[in-house]
This record gives sequence, structure tokens and C-alpha cells, in this order.
Amino acid sequence: MNGKVKWYNVPKGYGFVLGEDGTEYFVHFTGLVKGTKLFENDDVTFDIADTEKGKQAQNVQKVGGSSVPPRRESKKEVASEDSFSEDAPAEDSEYSDSEDELEEE
Repeated sequence: MNGKVKWYNVPKGYGFVLGEDGTEYFVHFTGLVKGTKLFENDDVTFDIADTEKGKQAQNVQKVGGSSVPPRRESKKEVASEDSFSEDAPAEDSEYSDSEDELEEE
């Protein structure tokens, strides 16, 4: 059957493929053809196996060329977007460095 990878967690070694029949099939890394690496939205072909836990995708392999893993934001990128500049002056500061005030003292 033909299908598309809905999601696949590489570190955990499992995910789901959406078959052309509209059914979602569980896929475990043991069901991948040797050397196959899955990423979201990859087009795949697979066999359907009835197991104790339900229907699963077996002999999963990609159709066409290789895919590129989705880019994930690093923790540094996310943190830098949420941070502020410590060098920027506070808008409502009670202190002023104007020359007029310094001369009066």
C-alpha cells in the first residue's frame, strides 16, 4: 500500500503512517526496510500486518529520493527571542543622567 508518514519519532523508533485508504497504521523501527529513515510527510510504501495490538505497517520504505529532516529551533534560538537587552535603558527610570540635574547638585 502507498501512504505518507504522519509523524515518526526517531529517538523512540516509532510513529504513524497514513495509508491511501485513510487509515493510520502504527510503524515501529523494526518494520522499516534496512537503511530507511522516516521523516514527516515522506511518501512510503508498506505492507499491512495484523498483530495483537492492531494493524501495523511492515516493510516500510520511502518512495522517491531522500528527504530532509524538519528543522527544529534550538533552545538558544528560542531563549534569545524571549530575552531583552540589558543594555537598553528602562523607559520609566526614576534616575536621570541629564546635565541640567547634575549641575544643580
